[in-house]
Amino acid sequence: MKKAFLVMFVVIIIAGGLYFLWIKPKLNPAVTPIQLTGSPAEKEQAIKNQLAQAEDDLRSLHIALDSWKVDNKTYPDTLFVLTTPIAYIVRIPTDPFTQNAVFNYKKLNDNDFIIWSIGPDGKNDNGQIVYDQNNGLTSSGDIIRRPKTN
Repeated sequence: MKKAFLVMFVVIIIAGGLYFLWIKPKLNPAVTPIQLTGSPAEKEQAIKNQLAQAEDDLRSLHIALDSWKVDNKTYPDTLFVLTTPIAYIVRIPTDPFTQNAVFNYKKLNDNDFIIWSIGPDGKNDNGQIVYDQNNGLTSSGDIIRRPKTN
């Protein structure tokens, strides 16, 4: 009796973990931008840190996507296949400009994709408006990454 209860408990824990790690992120929750507090200088530094983190994470995802393509001759339909069964990346990073939402990704065709962060303005422009820090640290636009075309 105790063994059956223990087995059922373990199955429930595993199912819950799979839900939160695999299924829930796919539900594409509403993106909530991070609200920064502090002095203007502290906010500016926080945005710069988030920009650097977004660029680093997008670069890592790009490398994982390219590695997937080498093995599969096409880009994946979703980012979540990059972690299992073969770990092209250990985990799918979250967009630093959101509260725990993953980066946006869209496979355009077998040889093209777009991956993006919502950027400092906190608005998802679906990768259509490109963020440029020269327009102001909190200017509109998404931070995007795409494969280089020949």
